[in-house]
Amino acid sequence: MNLENLYSFLTVALEGSISKASKKLHITQPTLSIRLRKLENELGFTLLDRNWSGIRLTDEGQYFAYVATQCVQDLNTAVSYFNQISQTTGSEISQILSEKRLIIGTEEMLVPFLIERVIPEIRRHFPELNCHYISRPLQPMLDLLGNGGMDVAIFIWQEEGPPVRSYPLAMDRLALFYDAAHYGEIEKDFSNAALFSDVPFVLCERYAMKIYDKLKLAWQAMFGQIPERFHLANEMSTLMGMLASGQGYSIMPALSGILLPQQYPRLRMVPLAETIEIPIHIAFSDSDAYATVIDYLKQILLDDRKFQMPGNI
Repeated sequence: MNLENLYSFLTVALEGSISKASKKLHITQPTLSIRLRKLENELGFTLLDRNWSGIRLTDEGQYFAYVATQCVQDLNTAVSYFNQISQTTGSEISQILSEKRLIIGTEEMLVPFLIERVIPEIRRHFPELNCHYISRPLQPMLDLLGNGGMDVAIFIWQEEGPPVRSYPLAMDRLALFYDAAHYGEIEKDFSNAALFSDVPFVLCERYAMKIYDKLKLAWQAMFGQIPERFHLANEMSTLMGMLASGQGYSIMPALSGILLPQQYPRLRMVPLAETIEIPIHIAFSDSDAYATVIDYLKQILLDDRKFQMPGNI
C-alpha cells in the first residue's frame, strides 16, 4: 500500500475537507483527489462520499480511518524507537536491544498458550537462552519467518495449503467465556444458554473476520440466530476485561482461557461441540543458530502423548 496515499486520506479525514487537506499537504486538489481514488481502487471500496456540500466519510471510510490511524501510529513509534537506539549506540540499552535472541511469535488469542505451555519448556531446558516474545497477526509473522526475523510462530490456520515448514499442532475447540457472578453458571450442555439471549456479545475486531464463520455455527447451535447486540474490543486484553466486568459474553478458542484461574477467577469457560474446532499450527524457521532449540520444541509440542489442548481434555 502506498503510504503517501494513506497519509493523504488520513489528512482529509482529519481536516474534513479536500481543500484544507491539500493546503496542509502542500499539493493541488486534483493531485490529492488522484491519490484518494488510487487508494479506494486498491482497497476495493469507497472511503468518501463527495457532493456539492463537501465530503463525508462512508461507514467503511470511518472504520478504515480508525485502523489506518493505529497503523500510522505504530509506524511512527517504530521510527522514533530506532532513532533513539541510533542516538545511544554503544550504550547499555542499545546493547540489550540489539542482542541476538530466539524470537517466538503468536497471534494474540494464543498468547496464554505461549505463556503457559511454551515458555516454561524453554526455561526448563534452555535456562540460559535469551528470548524475544511477541504477538502479531498471521501474515506479518509468516513474512518474518520467511526473511529470518522470527524463529517460531504459533497461529490459527483455516485455509488450504499451510505455510512451508509449518505443522498442525492440534485442533482447539471454541469455548463460551462469561462472568459467572453476573450471569450465573451455564450448563455444559448449554440447556440454559437462553440466559444470554439479550446479553451483548463481545467481539474482538482484530479477529472478527478470521473466526466469524465458526462463530456463526456456535451462535446457531446455542440460540438459533446471530446475536442482536455487540460490543467491540480492539484487543484480547480489553475483551477479557470487559467480560470480567459483566459487559457481555464471548466465544473464543479454548486456548485463550488457559490462564483464566490466575487472571480472571470469576470468568468461566465452557467448550462448545467438538464439531466447532479451530486448527492451530506451528511454524519454524530454518535458522542454524537455534536448531537445537527448534528441534526440541518440535519434539515436545508435536508429540500428542505429552501435549493436550484445553478444549480436548
